Amino acid sequence: MILFSIFFVLLGFWIFLVLLNWVARLWLTRKMKQWREQVSQPRREPDSPSVPNAQELLPCHQCGTFIAPETAIRKKGYLYCCKEHANE
Repeated sequence: MILFSIFFVLLGFWIFLVLLNWVARLWLTRKMKQWREQVSQPRREPDSPSVPNAQELLPCHQCGTFIAPETAIRKKGYLYCCKEHANE
């Protein structure tokens, strides 16, 4: 009688291990699939800067305020943001 109970306990243990192995493999294959899809997708470029044409802005020689070159006042090779700064 004790042999039968030991046999069924061991059989239950082996069935548990087989089911655990199956669940682990299922989980790992899904994770690997997600990882492969994530790696194979091209990386998104960062969004454009919030300031339009930020690379075209230049600092005022007097106060350092960044201004567009089209609106800047040029005097003696320097850029100024307003007439008051250009005349100082």
